[in-house]
Amino acid sequence: MIGVPRPPILDVPIAEAPIRLGQFLKLAGFAEDGGHARALLDASEVQVNGRVETRRAPS
Repeated sequence: MIGVPRPPILDVPIAEAPIRLGQFLKLAGFAEDGGHARALLDASEVQVNGRVETRRAPS
């Protein structure tokens, strides 16, 4: 999308890898808790590398 500003990229420290996407959303401050992270994913509000992601963990 041309002309739409992108939010800045955040560095999110992770103590232990791997983590689930829902955990990352909480650590990054995008979700208040696990239920909120699940709601964001269920509503297709999360993109990873430019693609909508609805899974909390890789299959």
